[in-house]
Amino acid sequence: MKRILLPALSLLLTIALAADAQFEKGARKGKGGPGARNAEPQWLMPPVTGPNLHYKTFASKAAATNVSYLIYLPPDYETARERRYPVMYWLHGIGGSQQGVPMMAERFTKAIAAGKTPPMIVVYVNGMIRSSYVDSANGKWPVETVTIKELIPHIDQTYRTQTGREGRIVEGFSMGGSGAAKWGFKYPELFGTVSILAGALFDNAEAMSRRDSGKSFQEIYGTTERFDASNPWKLVEKNLDQIRGRTAIRIVVGGNDPLKTTNERYHALLERLGLKHEFHIIPDAIHSPNPLYEGLGDKNWDFLRAALTGKAVSSAAAPQAAHAPIPKAEPPPTTPTAQTEAGTKPGHFQLSGERWTCDAGGQPFSGILLKPDGNGPFPAVLISHGLGGSAESFGLNKAREMVRWGFVCIAPNYTHNVRGATRGGGQRSAHPPDYGASEENIRRARACVEILRGLPYVDGKRIAAYGHSMGGFVTIGLAAAEPTLLKAAAITGSGVAPQAGYPAPSAELAAKIRTPFLILHGGNDPVVRPEQSASLKEVLNRNRVPNERRVFDGEGHAIDQSKREEVFGAVRDWFCRHGLLQP
Repeated sequence: MKRILLPALSLLLTIALAADAQFEKGARKGKGGPGARNAEPQWLMPPVTGPNLHYKTFASKAAATNVSYLIYLPPDYETARERRYPVMYWLHGIGGSQQGVPMMAERFTKAIAAGKTPPMIVVYVNGMIRSSYVDSANGKWPVETVTIKELIPHIDQTYRTQTGREGRIVEGFSMGGSGAAKWGFKYPELFGTVSILAGALFDNAEAMSRRDSGKSFQEIYGTTERFDASNPWKLVEKNLDQIRGRTAIRIVVGGNDPLKTTNERYHALLERLGLKHEFHIIPDAIHSPNPLYEGLGDKNWDFLRAALTGKAVSSAAAPQAAHAPIPKAEPPPTTPTAQTEAGTKPGHFQLSGERWTCDAGGQPFSGILLKPDGNGPFPAVLISHGLGGSAESFGLNKAREMVRWGFVCIAPNYTHNVRGATRGGGQRSAHPPDYGASEENIRRARACVEILRGLPYVDGKRIAAYGHSMGGFVTIGLAAAEPTLLKAAAITGSGVAPQAGYPAPSAELAAKIRTPFLILHGGNDPVVRPEQSASLKEVLNRNRVPNERRVFDGEGHAIDQSKREEVFGAVRDWFCRHGLLQP
């Protein structure tokens, strides 16, 4: 058979390579990038340490050497000696290392402690950087054989596992998401659950659309026949009878992920085949696993719990729709009655669940509101999204965390909640004039504060604000327009402009601020330059306004995602220090 090179596959692999690097760069503090992705794969990955994590090796006949893996053992593993545990095999993306695993392990530990998921073992597989989780055509990287034929039996023999398919999960991100689909649907007798996160799910039609000499395809597949043998689009149809009604399946992808369309098409295939599955699009999420987990929230654990108890495949109900609603906090029981200045009085306020609508100065707008359990009085926080974000995506994402701290959380939709103009805060012509800290958006922010003040369970003297990017511009603009309104504020990836006329407020306007400000910025932010937050700090210092500025070296614009734990920790600490929360 003629050897055929599949160029569109190479093109899509390139997209995944570039996008995966965003996550890996954050995890490895600058050691990612093309050099790492194109490095010679090693069967022994660098050791990684963390609570409940163990770096292990085993002797592989297929690789003719020792092979490393990282394993998470649940906290009760050493004490519950009679217990046997389900096992998740987690597959990383192209260029992936295991440096980000400690954060994932901490997420598991917290969920297990909270009773959100059954205790389980997680095995982080060595995917040899760019293997696509198949045995390579050049014979150097038999990753599939090493894992399926050797690692899984080794794990079952070494640890107290549930050895049936019902207790075995395969989950992966990007290249690993495709790997999860390949292995889960090629070996349905081994895996009872398949979880695909932003999968690089390339089919033959895409791959055959053009021809070039893609090196990655050559060394991994070599021929069309080898590609087809591991094509997840064909495998799921081939083994349909062994999968339908027996395998729990989900697909999760970000709304800003270049692989979104491919994952939507794979979702459509599963629907056409009548396979029950969950499908989630996480609005605004980039190509990185952390935003996907954050966007899923407790639904991540709900799926795993249902999968391991058989509930995910026991019903003939239709597949779950995209944008599934998150678990709801208690909604406010009353309508605000606060009076404020003309033009910002919130009128016609209507709340349905956690979503509300109202108008300010006759202009309708909407948003979300969450509150903690109880009667308060609670502190409150205004959460402001950036360009292309929304109250329902960015706002809910942050509110789910902050409501746990004890905040009533409100997040409106601003005028910049749609994409279209060039990103950034620099050129005057880059955005419409009502974006960022515009008069209309400041009006909406003021109205939200008045809504909060009118709620009987909110302490009107303890109101804070947090915003990212253009939401940070709004936060700065609100604090400048209302110097006594906020008790404290925090921004990420934001700052001021040298003069008026930009989405960012001017340094001159920022001189009116008297609110204590926490300023967090990525050192390599290409969207809002770090100099813009440095200028804000200079203004605040000059006026002796309490402030702190922290720069995350090597990080880009989305530090609220790439440095999620550090950002949340810093914001919470700032709010505690300024009397909004108890330490």
